[in-house]
This record gives sequence, structure tokens and C-alpha cells, in this order.
Amino acid sequence: ADKLLISILPCHGEMDIKVSHNGVVLANATVDSLYSTVILSPSEGLYYIYMATKQYRSAFFQIFATTRTSTYPYPKLPKDTRVKVFKNRKSCRSATIAWLGTNRMQQYCLYAKEEKPATAVHFIETNQCAAPSHRKSSHKISCRKVHFKKRRRAVITERLTRLRPNRQYTFEVYVTKLGGQTLSYKPVSIFIPRRC
Repeated sequence: ADKLLISILPCHGEMDIKVSHNGVVLANATVDSLYSTVILSPSEGLYYIYMATKQYRSAFFQIFATTRTSTYPYPKLPKDTRVKVFKNRKSCRSATIAWLGTNRMQQYCLYAKEEKPATAVHFIETNQCAAPSHRKSSHKISCRKVHFKKRRRAVITERLTRLRPNRQYTFEVYVTKLGGQTLSYKPVSIFIPRRC
């Protein structure tokens, strides 16, 4: 084989990752999202992948390895995977959010979860390994297949209306490779005030 592709996806938080072969470290990184490394002209034998979580809890992750890079199952992500809120387009009943796309045809699905505002700091953590199939159908806002020819115009926006005052909304975007796996963007949470 000419190449060996190894991808590791931590489901929650950061993980220390090390890939070695015959006692030689080939890759070493601390990641909190999908990590991939390509080993050129790999030799035969066992390749070891060491992983350690930085949190005091069980670690869940996905590993994909292949010598056929054309079978790579994950969608393409932009460098910036944040979901952003336009502050100047936010009102008591509506908000406009946006995220970046890529030059590859992929499906983007937006989900929203409504909650009563918490008294403590609202902390968002998403399961990057979970597909949107675990979400309630009532949480789905939209799904669309999009690709962009020019990177400068690779912005997807969504106008959200009929939001309820005095509510916390968490918006999550899932991107799916057609016929492949799903990854999530970093969610965003906004508070709709009782009065504006």
C-alpha cells in the first residue's frame, strides 16, 4: 500500500493520541475533534494507537483506518466549525445564525433545543460521535444539501422565527457525507429575553 490513513474521533472533550509502529512514534497530538494522519509507504506489522482522556470519566471514541483513502467516511469540515449568532439580527422572537460550508456536496441539518434559562453558567457539550437520529424530530429545523464553488461565499444562514421569550435555545449543526458518516459543529446557545 502507498498510504495508511488513520482517523480518530473523540466523542467528548480532549484526548491525547499517539500512533506508533515498531517502537517509533509516527503521530502525537492532543485533539478535541476529528484527527487524521497519513503514513506514507507503511511497512507491514502492527500499528499501536494509544489514547488517554483528560477528564476523570470513561472515554468514547471512533477509529477508522484504511489503505484505501477513497473510502474515507467522514464529511469535509471547514477550519472554523462554530455556529455564530448575528447579534444585530436578534429580537424577542427571532434570531439569525450562520456557519461555514465547504466545496463538497454535503447535507447540513440544523436542530434547536428549547430550555428554561438556568441560574448557573450554561455549559454546552455535544457528543461528536452521535448522529442526529438520536434527536427528537420536533427539534429539527431544516436539512439542506449544499456545496460552494468559492470559499468566500461558503456561508450558510438560517433565519429563526417564533422563538419564545425568556427561553434558552441551543442550536446544533450536523454535517453528513452523502452515503457516509455524520459530524457535528460546535453548538451555540442564546438567550431570548423576556423583554427587549
